Amino acid sequence: MERLRRINERFLTDILFKIIRDAFLNLSPVFMIGGIVIMLINLPFEGYQAFISYAFHGIIHEMLNVLYKVTFGMAALYLVVTVGYSFCVNTNNMDDLIPTVLTGVSSFFIVTDIFNCEGKMDAFGVQGVFVAILTGCISAKMLNLLLRYRKERHQPGIMMSDLRFYKAISYIPFLVIVIMVFLIIDTTICNLTGEPNLYALEVDGITYLFSLSGDSFGTALSMTIVNSVLWFFGIHGSNVIEPAMARIFTPLLEENIAAVGMGLQPEHVFSKAFFDLFILMGGCGTSFSLLLAILFFSKKKSTRDIAKVATLPMIFNINEIMVFGTPLIFNPYLFIPFLIVPVVALVIAYGAISLGIVPMITAEVSWTTPVILSGYLGTGSIRGSLLQLIILIVGMFIYRPFLKKYEEQSVDETVILYNKLVKYLQNSEDEVRLITLTERTDDMGTFARGFQSEIRSAIEKNEMTMYYQPQFSPDGECVGAEALLRWFHPDLGEVYPPLIIQLAEEGGFNNSLEVSILKRTIEDAKEIRQQTGFDKKISVNVSGGVIQTKPYVKALEHHIKHHNFNEGEICLEITEQKAMLSKESAYVSLEDIRKMGYLLAIDDFSMGHTSLKYLMVHHFDIVKMDGALVRGLTSGAKERVTDLVRSIIDLSNQLGFDVVAEYVETQEQRDVLHCLGCDIYQGWYYAKALKKEDFIQLLKEKAK
Repeated sequence: MERLRRINERFLTDILFKIIRDAFLNLSPVFMIGGIVIMLINLPFEGYQAFISYAFHGIIHEMLNVLYKVTFGMAALYLVVTVGYSFCVNTNNMDDLIPTVLTGVSSFFIVTDIFNCEGKMDAFGVQGVFVAILTGCISAKMLNLLLRYRKERHQPGIMMSDLRFYKAISYIPFLVIVIMVFLIIDTTICNLTGEPNLYALEVDGITYLFSLSGDSFGTALSMTIVNSVLWFFGIHGSNVIEPAMARIFTPLLEENIAAVGMGLQPEHVFSKAFFDLFILMGGCGTSFSLLLAILFFSKKKSTRDIAKVATLPMIFNINEIMVFGTPLIFNPYLFIPFLIVPVVALVIAYGAISLGIVPMITAEVSWTTPVILSGYLGTGSIRGSLLQLIILIVGMFIYRPFLKKYEEQSVDETVILYNKLVKYLQNSEDEVRLITLTERTDDMGTFARGFQSEIRSAIEKNEMTMYYQPQFSPDGECVGAEALLRWFHPDLGEVYPPLIIQLAEEGGFNNSLEVSILKRTIEDAKEIRQQTGFDKKISVNVSGGVIQTKPYVKALEHHIKHHNFNEGEICLEITEQKAMLSKESAYVSLEDIRKMGYLLAIDDFSMGHTSLKYLMVHHFDIVKMDGALVRGLTSGAKERVTDLVRSIIDLSNQLGFDVVAEYVETQEQRDVLHCLGCDIYQGWYYAKALKKEDFIQLLKEKAK
């Protein structure tokens, strides 16, 4: 498994594999819709087929065919586009998106020679996926290299519309070069091989190789392996080997049927129906076994959700949703069982039929006939159904350990993206730089948007919790506490709180988040006081953009009426004060909130313009000194920082508010603050943030 982990890391980090995987993932909706359409077209029920074919003059069947043509029938063309898009995203080169996509599509048209194929559109569909991947990646890389030599000329006085025009024109020579390279390569190879295009060369070459060994066990084994390998690289293996399958194995079933009709024993174990009934159950890779493994053993919600969507189509042996949704493409963990299970199925089925345990297949069965039923119809015996069931169960247990490792790996990938996002946010905080995480076009942006939905769901399910960091006086008495938001993600552990706030603000649900924080804190405060008699203030953070809004004020009024807390027991600690300075209207004033019985505090107070102006406009009971000032008391600039802290404390004495110092982590910091006149401390020197139960225990111990 260690080697698998290294291979998987290569797939995750290698830019080429990442581009291809992302391209397939972007096409997931197309494959899902297409899979459902194929199922609806091919359901093996005579009455149903008659209905869609003749009802309303065949309009239903015609509409389904059109849907197929615009999904799977155009999959390769769509893939060229998504490869170009994925290339630009992963190389951080979105400015060149349009020319990259145009070059890829043009090159694809050349290598498939689509306009000279007299109506053959196979290359546009799933059969042409391999050519699409190859063309899209090579053309994008070539154009990217060539554009390094492009020079943009900016002349004074040029209007924006003209600037866009000149920029578009500058791409022309480079697009022409890439297209000409593909035209030369395609023409040369086709002249040498006699094939009309590279797509035809791919199909005919594979068919010829299989035809060399006839209808032997070796041919069946090689077809089974090649089918899985092709699917792993995103190529529709079943369609690629279909011509060879039809030429070699389809006639054998007809001979079996003819033998039975003449009262003779059938002779051929292998036939195309053999693969449909025992190898391709649920689709390629005997993927019905994977479906069962997910339904029974998966612990990852997203994987189970995909399996649920894929279940109905897979009953009818259509597995594109599973293959492209999981995804199986470029997935080294699932590739091993994806390759092994069909081989095991081949060996078990061949042995059972060769030994006479299960009758030979003597009836033609539609490939969309559900598992178990198809085994009975094909062999005329319940033993055919039992054979299918045995293969599926064996396959399920083969898939199981690899599925577990895959889900562990996907968690690792999530952790990597989460850590990158947190680091990016922390850097922006240090640089005081405004960012919007969900507007990023790279992996971090994709993760941020998905994580934002998880946060919204966690708020709705009340999964967030509050921790309490005590505040102490110089003699060690607990004189208050700050409620701090915590969320423990099942895969990521404790989530960085500023990330929760940031994504809630970007998603427009920060108001509901902060209302839920207020509600939880007041409920906890009531329980803490009931168990300990603690009657000091408990602070809860609220942003300047939320505190005066109608929903938040309504929540403040509600808690006054229903929790009967005393005046000054809850302190609203306001963050992001600048948002209030620019707020033209508010539901109530801060003074009205103070009259309700709440204390008001400024968070991260410093001697900056915003902090002083905010203090001038509103009346506060407490200011919390900026943590950078506390840390600076023992830094190289401690003399200047000491003067600033002394100024804040003097200001507090004049205006009548208390000063709380947070991030007090050493005795030296505490002693300096005490000498300067600050007597309320919060930080690791005294205690980390504690669970409610631990905070209650601490208060009980202090009371002894």
